[in-house]
Amino acid sequence: MNRVEVDGRWRVRLLHRRLLPMSVEDSWRELRDFQRFSCLDHFHRQVVIEGPIAEGTRIRIQHSYAGVAFWRVGRILRWVEGRRWAFSDLSVRDSAARGFPHVFDVRIEAQEPGTSLLELRVAGRWTARFLPRRLVRCWLAWNLSQIGASYDWALFRRALELARVGSNLPQGTAAAEDRPGRMSAAAVPNSFDCGRRRGTASPPSPICESGWGVVRAIERAQPIGFTGCAPKRPRSAG
Repeated sequence: MNRVEVDGRWRVRLLHRRLLPMSVEDSWRELRDFQRFSCLDHFHRQVVIEGPIAEGTRIRIQHSYAGVAFWRVGRILRWVEGRRWAFSDLSVRDSAARGFPHVFDVRIEAQEPGTSLLELRVAGRWTARFLPRRLVRCWLAWNLSQIGASYDWALFRRALELARVGSNLPQGTAAAEDRPGRMSAAAVPNSFDCGRRRGTASPPSPICESGWGVVRAIERAQPIGFTGCAPKRPRSAG
């Protein structure tokens, strides 16, 4: 589900929601990789983190649009382990009045057993007010759909991998992974090339080129129930 709001004072509110077929713990193990997921915005070319991945750390983001590259700045504003992170994305020249200052907020919440709800929220103020409001809404809606699809695909693909691993384990055996949480400044390289880090945003394989393909592939590997994840397809008569 996507929602785009631009009010009379040009305040922007964007929301993307997706029910995921894996637990909130498994979802967070993926989302806590701030370096990787901050690169899933298709305008982000490089992310430089000036310290540990924690609240207050300054970041610089190189954007690329229509062949033109430019830098923006921000901070990691929120880091709630197991639940949420957020960062600001601001103009270098005038953070309050230029270039759509905004905050990108990623949240994950537990739902029914084995499922979780992903929420991407963007809050900011549109500054190019010479453009028609309807055109601005269309532009924002398109961008939200692209970013949301990148997050969805990265997480659905991981759910498929987990389902396949689980189906190959002896009954009662859990798959264990050694994945670090927040990393220290010494352990994390401070610059990330989004072209390499994007990874899961590449085009899906033919078996999973649609949301239904992903859901069906996971169900074949390990039936876990997708109540509310997608509507039931009507069965043909006969």
